[in-house]
Amino acid sequence: MTGERVTTEPALDDLDSTVPPEGVSGWAERQLAALRENTDRLRHEVDVLRSSMHEQQRTVAGLESTLASIEENTRRHETEQQALRTAQQRLQGTLEGAEGVISRLNERVQALEQRSWSADSMHGQRADADDAPLGPGRMEDIDNRIRAAADLAMQGRQAKERLDLALPELSSSISQLEATAETLRTELRRTGEEVAQERARRDREDELLELIDQQRAARVRLEERLAVFSEYLEEARDRLGAAAEERAALARQSSRTDERLLMVSEALDMLREAVVEHFQRLLDAERTATEKQIEGIEQRLREGQQLVTRLREGTDPHTAPEHPL
Repeated sequence: MTGERVTTEPALDDLDSTVPPEGVSGWAERQLAALRENTDRLRHEVDVLRSSMHEQQRTVAGLESTLASIEENTRRHETEQQALRTAQQRLQGTLEGAEGVISRLNERVQALEQRSWSADSMHGQRADADDAPLGPGRMEDIDNRIRAAADLAMQGRQAKERLDLALPELSSSISQLEATAETLRTELRRTGEEVAQERARRDREDELLELIDQQRAARVRLEERLAVFSEYLEEARDRLGAAAEERAALARQSSRTDERLLMVSEALDMLREAVVEHFQRLLDAERTATEKQIEGIEQRLREGQQLVTRLREGTDPHTAPEHPL
């Protein structure tokens, strides 16, 4: 937790009511300044946490979108791989069927050639046997065999012609199938590379998910810190309220002290004026008494001077008038 907690409380009862409470006022000002700094720092941390949470939410949304795209691509690749395997199986079946057809056609051509050769042999035998006397049944049997051999030879030639016509088309189909197979192999390699890339992305996504879990744990810790900060803010508000009340009490006490000082100052002024008046009266009385003493001294001095004068003139001081002019 940031911020400094002050646990000392001012003892207002121990303060002298006639002395301005400057120390307590300075302490309250420092406490208020520290609480304001802590409040501003906590607000800044809350703003930073909020921006971090918004950024994490945007990151999570982007990761969810990426995961959905990756899952869609994975499903599409799996579908393409299934179609590729099906096409390969069909191509393999077609190639095997074409090889079987070619093998059967070769066997049939060989059989037809064998039959044609047999028919030619039978024609030679018939030509050799024309001079020999044959029965009706034997001649009919030979004719039937010749016609059957001729039909077989005709069918063999027709099948060979159809095979000759079908072979270029079959070769073209085989070439197309081979090209398709090569395309499918290329597509399969590309799909394998994409699958490897997707696996790498999955690995990165796992790392990102782990990072998200860490961020969530950090978010929980930050929320706990925010709760503690909220409690501290409440306590700070309470302390601010108490400090405000203390300041108001100190202000009232200072006002009462000022009033007392004003009354004391007025009393001192009145006392000073009374003392001045008293000393002025004393000085006036002393001046009057001193003036009277001076007059008496001057009178005695004059009398002494007159006495000295008479003594110098030879006059009997006893016959002299008491009060000479």
